[in-house]
Amino acid sequence: MRLARFLIIAFSLVVAFRQPLFSQIRHSFFNNYSIRDGLTDNIIHCIQQDNEGWIWMGTSFGVVRFDGYDLQKFELNTPESDILGQSLIRTITQDRHGDIWIGTENHGIFIYRRKQYELLRLICTGSYDEECSNSIWSIVEDSSGKFWIGTERGLKQYDPEKGTFIPHNIDMQGKSGNTTNIFVRVR
Repeated sequence: MRLARFLIIAFSLVVAFRQPLFSQIRHSFFNNYSIRDGLTDNIIHCIQQDNEGWIWMGTSFGVVRFDGYDLQKFELNTPESDILGQSLIRTITQDRHGDIWIGTENHGIFIYRRKQYELLRLICTGSYDEECSNSIWSIVEDSSGKFWIGTERGLKQYDPEKGTFIPHNIDMQGKSGNTTNIFVRVR
């Protein structure tokens, strides 16, 4: 009698816990995308979803947009777009106006202004000794509409109304390095 009761309880527990585990696995899936599907490179350095639902991916060879079905290389047929298409993309973010900011390795910042359908380029024109760098690692917009930009040469604040960059020194206590990912969220 005890053995029968034990077997019934054991069987019930196995059935009870087995079903949820298998149902979760059955409904989980992933799609893998590669160059064959439209990526410009199999290495993706950054991903950003915008407020229209597009997923923007930064690769070693430009930007790719994904609408949930198809991958498309981002191009506008301009000289700036040609440079962007050959750039390693480090960061992508969307500002409060819906414009897309793209930080590159060695080619500065590109801003895709959707309403105007144009691509602007911001580059540092000073010398490397003056803490000027066009290798952009992170871009964050703060609550006042200014942008904080992490570069390989330090932290910069960009004021879009004035079109100026202001360097900010961070005491690294004798340690070398860049300001890659110092922001989580600025409000």
